[in-house]
Amino acid sequence: MAQFPSNFIDNLAFDKDDRLFVSSQSDASVTEILSSGELRTVSPEGMSIPMGLAAVEPTKKLYTLHMGALYEIDSR
Repeated sequence: MAQFPSNFIDNLAFDKDDRLFVSSQSDASVTEILSSGELRTVSPEGMSIPMGLAAVEPTKKLYTLHMGALYEIDSR
């Protein structure tokens, strides 16, 4: 089971392979939850308030946005 700091998870998204991704407004990052419960950072910290998260197939891309931009992240 994955363990998160308080107020870490804002949004969840599953891709077609049932991989779970979460965005964190408090860390300004996107993280993949591995089947072992470990966390893998997909995007570096520092995005400005990521809001919403979408996994788009078949491109293997994740999308999140903030007040002024749409971020595209390669989930591989």
